[in-house]
Amino acid sequence: MSDYYVILTDAGQALMAAATAGGAPVILSQFGVDDGNGVVITPDPAQTTLVNEVYRGDISSLMATGNTIKAQLVIPKDSGGYTVQGFGLYTDDGTLFSVCNFPAQEKPLPSSGYAVKMDTDYYLQVSDTSVVTLQFDGDDYLTREQADTIYLQIGNNLSEIAAGGAAAQAEALDNLGAGTAAVADVQISTTDTTAGRAMTVGAFGIGGSSIPIAPDVDFNVVAPSGFIYGQESGPTSGVYFGFNARHQTTYQLTLVGRNSRFFAQTCEDGDFQGWAEFYTTLHKPTAADTGALSLTGGTLTGNDGILILRNKTLDSANYLFGQNSDGTNRWYIGNGSPTSSDVSINNYASSANIKINEDGTIELNTASSNHIKVTGGIYVPLVGAGSWTSQNDLPAPLFQTIDSTQGSQYQPIFKQHYVQADSTWSGGMLISEGNFHVHYIDAAGKDAGFTFNKDGTFSPTSYANFDARYIRNIRQGTKGSFPTTGDVFNYEVSGAYVTGGYGDGNDSDIDGLNYRPLQITHDGSTYTTIANLAATASVQILNTGIYTDDYPVSNIQVLVNCQPYRHALDESNRGYLIDEQGFDWYRGQRLLNGSIFIAYNATNGIISQIDNDIGMLWPVGLSVTGLESLPENCSIDGTWIFNGTEIFQDADLLAANIYQKNTDGLQARLRPIVNAAFMLQASAALNVPREGDTDSLLAFQQYADALRDVDLTQAEPVWPPRPEIIS
Repeated sequence: MSDYYVILTDAGQALMAAATAGGAPVILSQFGVDDGNGVVITPDPAQTTLVNEVYRGDISSLMATGNTIKAQLVIPKDSGGYTVQGFGLYTDDGTLFSVCNFPAQEKPLPSSGYAVKMDTDYYLQVSDTSVVTLQFDGDDYLTREQADTIYLQIGNNLSEIAAGGAAAQAEALDNLGAGTAAVADVQISTTDTTAGRAMTVGAFGIGGSSIPIAPDVDFNVVAPSGFIYGQESGPTSGVYFGFNARHQTTYQLTLVGRNSRFFAQTCEDGDFQGWAEFYTTLHKPTAADTGALSLTGGTLTGNDGILILRNKTLDSANYLFGQNSDGTNRWYIGNGSPTSSDVSINNYASSANIKINEDGTIELNTASSNHIKVTGGIYVPLVGAGSWTSQNDLPAPLFQTIDSTQGSQYQPIFKQHYVQADSTWSGGMLISEGNFHVHYIDAAGKDAGFTFNKDGTFSPTSYANFDARYIRNIRQGTKGSFPTTGDVFNYEVSGAYVTGGYGDGNDSDIDGLNYRPLQITHDGSTYTTIANLAATASVQILNTGIYTDDYPVSNIQVLVNCQPYRHALDESNRGYLIDEQGFDWYRGQRLLNGSIFIAYNATNGIISQIDNDIGMLWPVGLSVTGLESLPENCSIDGTWIFNGTEIFQDADLLAANIYQKNTDGLQARLRPIVNAAFMLQASAALNVPREGDTDSLLAFQQYADALRDVDLTQAEPVWPPRPEIIS
């Protein structure tokens, strides 16, 4: 059995049996809603009431199909606040005829905002449906089936009338008072010209926006009459709109406008005549349109005397004025005096003018002590030629007379100003002194010059170029070192000299030598000197000059394996180095960046020189690079290596260095013992031992044996104490 089902109550079965036997029919009138007190309902034939009835209403309709009765139950929207768990059907005398359970369905309160009408179909199987009827009340609901036979449904869109045929349709239209347009087709576009169609709003541009004059919006196409717009073949670029009137299929008049300009075009027998423009108060013809000269300016074209100003009366002024928009004078050209033939060109803004006098002289009058600027050259005739002694009395092409009682004042006769650098060169006399000066000054405060004294001497502001001819300073460069073991005594650093030696202190041997290059300052640069020895290779480069900076790069990372060479343009004793990339040492060092610089062996990376001043280095046979910092305790002891990326202390080199130092220490400690033990052994061999020789020899042997146990690989080995007998 299904979880949800409908049954007849015992009372209902008794009523059906009586009605079937010929008794009174069963009259159903109402239904009840059961919420089961919140518990799922199990229908019971013995029920005479619902478990908990929460609503009772009239049955809306009752239909019979075979042995099945269908009752329509409607719970109105204004009933709610409970959960529907089941239903019951009542007869007209209130007998509970049938009951059912129902899937729990919440019926919200009307005030909840979610209240709805609930429509439920109740199906009940009986032995004879003819003995069951429905009692209606005046306020009962109209069933869907009943309504469908009375009213037109909105969703059917009048299909009920359409189904009635042409007569029904005509009668409906007549009842509505509709005319022939009601059944006429309307235009399918604003340019639809099909006969018999009803016009829409916007048809041919009427009552709406204008329409395109043709499908491709081309004005040079014959199109239907109407209010139109177009773009192609228009008066100018852009969209124009207006009116089109067509006659037959080959004649047309088009009137359009845009931005207060109006145009017309006709088509004559299929030939478009071109656009004609209307002149209006908002679009007047220009002087060019009519061939006139505009009062606001223009060009007069002609030959010979294009524009002639002629006096109306004799002995009158004759001139042209230029004025600003406010009516003030801007410039003047002409003759302004009726009694003079002088002609002037005047600028009112600066009061400067050029005056061509009737006597042939020309006056150039600048304002506010300004100058005459000449773009081209100035040609002057030979003036002032003569002997030295006559020059005090003769003029010259450029002549200036100084008549001043000032005590000391500079009077330049020429001056040149460089705008971008804001600097100026000038030349002239310092009066009262009588000497001629060539002077330089700029906005940064630099002040320099040369003085040509009247006694024939010459005095520059700076003697730097003269000083560059002499050695200005001598210094020692960065310290370098090399060990004195093996065959390194043949090692030579060209341009350097030995400044001292170093040892480990275990003996009197020198473990290595220190050297420094001898450097001089000459012509503003510092160089390392050499003893005029031939270079390892005769390299002839840098022929453009010793001091030029012609490298195509602004910085480099490293100078590689610098080697001595003889500069082709320098015969002095200055030492030169060149790296494998072709960079000269003195110029290449300017391309390196860093806070500290190292020189290292290009093969094994061992660092030989360190200095904050790269110019102090002299990297013969070494590579050089710049760094921002060094590891702590980094030195030139031969154990620190640069691998091209980082600096580190090589463990093997450090171990070898420590081992060598400790080996030297071991030898230094053994040496006096060996000598002393030899004497003791000699005395014993000659059978002439001294008192205590046996104890001393034993002490030496014990000390030597203890030395064998010393770990020579330790940085700070633990040495056994020396025997007291060793001084």
